[in-house]
Amino acid sequence: MISNFIEGLMDYHFLQNALVTSVAIGIVAGVIGCFIILRGMSLMGDAISHAVLPGVALSFIIGVHYFIGAVIFGVLASILITYISQNSTIKSDTAIGITFSSFLALGVILIGIANSSTDLFHILFGNVLAVQDGDKWLTIGIAVFVIALVIIFYRSLLITSFDSNMAKAFGMHVQFYHYLLMILLTLVSVTAMQSVGTILIVALLVTPAATAYLYTKRLKTMIVISAILGGVSSFLGLFIGYSFNIAAGSSIVLTAAFMFVIGFFLSPKQRLQHGKKAYFIVALIAALFAGGIGFYAYQQSSSASQDDDKLDVVATNSIISDMTKEIAGDRIDLHSIVPYGRDPHDYEPLPEDIEESTEADVIFYNGLNLETGGNAWFNNLMENADKEEGEDYFAVSDGVEPLYLEEGQDEGQQDPHAWMSLENGMTYAENIEKQLSEKDPQNADYYEENLNDYLDELDDLDQEAKNKFDDVPDDEKLLVTSEGAFKYFSDAYDVSATYIWEINTEEEGTPEQTKRVVDQLDETNVKSLFVETSVNKSPMQSVSQDSGIPIHSEIFTDSIAEPGEEGDSYYSMMKWNIDKIHEGLTQD
Repeated sequence: MISNFIEGLMDYHFLQNALVTSVAIGIVAGVIGCFIILRGMSLMGDAISHAVLPGVALSFIIGVHYFIGAVIFGVLASILITYISQNSTIKSDTAIGITFSSFLALGVILIGIANSSTDLFHILFGNVLAVQDGDKWLTIGIAVFVIALVIIFYRSLLITSFDSNMAKAFGMHVQFYHYLLMILLTLVSVTAMQSVGTILIVALLVTPAATAYLYTKRLKTMIVISAILGGVSSFLGLFIGYSFNIAAGSSIVLTAAFMFVIGFFLSPKQRLQHGKKAYFIVALIAALFAGGIGFYAYQQSSSASQDDDKLDVVATNSIISDMTKEIAGDRIDLHSIVPYGRDPHDYEPLPEDIEESTEADVIFYNGLNLETGGNAWFNNLMENADKEEGEDYFAVSDGVEPLYLEEGQDEGQQDPHAWMSLENGMTYAENIEKQLSEKDPQNADYYEENLNDYLDELDDLDQEAKNKFDDVPDDEKLLVTSEGAFKYFSDAYDVSATYIWEINTEEEGTPEQTKRVVDQLDETNVKSLFVETSVNKSPMQSVSQDSGIPIHSEIFTDSIAEPGEEGDSYYSMMKWNIDKIHEGLTQD
């Protein structure tokens, strides 16, 4: 595992960026965290990390780098918290709670207005593997700047942290150093968003410093130990995230927490209190951890059996992956990025996804703003993988006549759900076969034969669907779903469609949206509602309750089902949808 990580560092630029960025953040967070702990302000770090959310949203609206808006709102939050706590009977923790929750709510609202809701997951949880060169250098610059200011103002920060009254007696401007520290905390919190996100920033700020505090009461020593622990936590966490193919930000935080547990039981107080028992506990924890890593490494080595002679192909989601498998069979090594049941609009690639994409001979993506809208995770992935459009990766929707979104901030953008029409699905399949044959000409005849068989199956199902819906009365021919993902289906099979929200966002099922659908249903004889497998069921349940119309069935949109279940292929998901929708619309 270690050798694989080292090889990855040598081969992959994305991993190099991630390592440098995460270690820089770990070190500077460890430094600032010492002052936060000494001042009893751990909650302040949490508050500022969440208070930057409105600034990020406004940055999207205005069109500037998110760092600018985040810093402004972080500083504003610290000023408000300090002003409220110093000019009222309200304690600081209450002021933090009020400001934190208010700014967080404002951020969610502004993100919806900014049409950037698909970035919310990235903001909350981070993705250090997606860091670009510019972000890396910005992080390094901020880390150096913050540490330099700490060194310059070390004596003043020391005195004001331990005894603010004594500092005032010396004529020091205590408020100045308080706000200086808040600004530095904001800078660190904003940079840490890239690696661990706003949810986990407080852990990276507090945990290494708390571990260091177990061993020393001297601030200089504490800062050095905390910075080292922060850097080591980032390094080991990234190593674990890469090796186990899990979210790097979360593994960094858990590594820091693991080091705190070890440090806690080995601390002077625990050794004095429990003696040799403390060493036994640490040895047991370490053995369990090492055993888990060893077992995983064994499983990985025993299951690794990839044929290097085959074409390496990556598909962005399960639908495209299934189409590719139907055409290529076992002649390729295929990796699908977005897991079954996950929303491909918004996804954070894992280490394996980036590694597979880097090594891929050809990459298929949907296009039409599916993977490239919102946080543009696919664009970042291709940049990190050093791939060229039209040479290494291809949109399978090429040649499809797009439909467009009609509401709100998304109005005028392409509707990405083109596969919901079987005719478009056949276009997808033809594009996949074309690129496979060009990349692997020795298997071109095999791919073409499979394509023709596949197209015959899809065409038969397409004709069956067109015939089926002819017998539905016009006042009952209305497909009601949660998301407006059925425009292409509606257009292909002459079935009118309506929905609660038009495209997946964090603003699902608002009162206005629910009321609009219920009022629309009052004017029809629709007998059934439908809910997608990949969305929250509650909004449609509310529509059902208010309209008195039952939910007939779940249907598929953004993903096929798990292998072995109904709808576990593109063909079977479309047949399921056609059968269930027709059944629901025509039931007595």
